[in-house]
Amino acid sequence: MLGIVYWQDEIHKGVMPHHSDTAIKVATSAGAILGQCVFGYLADLLGRKRMYGVELMIIIVATLAQSLAGTSSAAPIVGVLIFYRVVMGIGVGGTCSCLVMLPMAIFPNIAPLPVILQSKLIASQAITHYPQS
Repeated sequence: MLGIVYWQDEIHKGVMPHHSDTAIKVATSAGAILGQCVFGYLADLLGRKRMYGVELMIIIVATLAQSLAGTSSAAPIVGVLIFYRVVMGIGVGGTCSCLVMLPMAIFPNIAPLPVILQSKLIASQAITHYPQS
């Protein structure tokens, strides 16, 4: 879709360049790795419920910013999208790290293993079904 909008010329013919496509996809994964480390530590320090709300706000703001991004002479669209994809990836990674243990904070009397396994299943499905383009 980005290729049709931003690369409609004689050279690219509506197809996004491979290096730009790859960079945008890798940015989300790199941000997710960073988000898991940072928000895992912050969740232990400040509390999982508080950090979960922060992570959701980061994802919402980054998604809206991506949808409103446009081309300009100051910054190319690929650079802007990579930046917001990293920010969104940080939120997604933080959600995965806190989502695993959040049910244990809410329901402390339930056996931990089924709750943790179910949370990991939900988190893994969210990551594998997340659109990358």
